[in-house]
Amino acid sequence: MDPFERPPLAPLVLEEIRQSIYQIDQKYWPLIIAFRIPNFIPPSIPVPPQRPHQLLELFKSYAKELYEAEASRYEPFRADPLYVTWLSSLNNRTAVHLEKVFRQLNEIDPAAMLLSHGIMYQRIDADVRELMFELGRRYSQPRRAQPPVSELPAQPEANNRKRIGEFILKMGATGLKVKRKDIWQAAGYKDRTEFERFQRGDSRNRSACSNFNRILNLNPDDFRSLMGRKP
Repeated sequence: MDPFERPPLAPLVLEEIRQSIYQIDQKYWPLIIAFRIPNFIPPSIPVPPQRPHQLLELFKSYAKELYEAEASRYEPFRADPLYVTWLSSLNNRTAVHLEKVFRQLNEIDPAAMLLSHGIMYQRIDADVRELMFELGRRYSQPRRAQPPVSELPAQPEANNRKRIGEFILKMGATGLKVKRKDIWQAAGYKDRTEFERFQRGDSRNRSACSNFNRILNLNPDDFRSLMGRKP
């Protein structure tokens, strides 16, 4: 198993996740199929109205259940440095799963289609990925109660680590799988030394801080271009 794909879950847990996904598919497939509109409707039958927004909300609900069915099993690994990477990978896998479902249910019967609602899957995919990005942020938030802000001075290390995690999730929401190594290499470093200092909140090397801040402020298209990756 790819160590960047998901935590080292026990085989029984993996089986339970697959069973949960199967049950969620069973729940949503009939609901999606019910949205199919026949290509030909006799004059004696009313034409069903288009419901693009309802179809969109159905896929977002579907995505949320799929994502949470697996993300909830990552709790024991929250302290692992790869935790955010695993959430990003889950984001992408869920999006790919939903795209396959849409295409399969849209093409299984040429006489009735989901596309008749006037919404392309690219729009659904964009909203689904945005939703899962927000879910990823929620799952990566600390669970324990925090003291009042007045009693808790800002910690550069926590802030930098949080920004890095959010950057990885942001890239993952667009289908771009990013590792921490990609960030320090994009900033022009051949090893992780300065990046580790930046994560710890060590601001003595202002040049390095500036380089990493520049990378973390990039949008997905600019970062993809910088890394020389194809869209």
